[in-house]
Amino acid sequence: MDSIAAMATFLESYSLGKTIVLSGTIIPYSFGASDVLINLESALAFAQALNPGVYVAMNGNCYKAGTGKKIDQPVILKPCNDKHD
Repeated sequence: MDSIAAMATFLESYSLGKTIVLSGTIIPYSFGASDVLINLESALAFAQALNPGVYVAMNGNCYKAGTGKKIDQPVILKPCNDKHD
């Protein structure tokens, strides 16, 4: 998550005027009980609902770029609480 958070902050510095939602997975799809599908579905939904900006979708939650960082386990970030952030 820390690499995704850093990438989100980097992309946000360019003020692209687009809605960009990054996502990833902690558990690879090949392991069976992966979080990849919920993260992908969440990213697609957030991309349609949020205002332009850069966000990270993980575990069904949305995080605005620059609002968090990885602190060992678990990842602690500030969720997007407003669709019109």
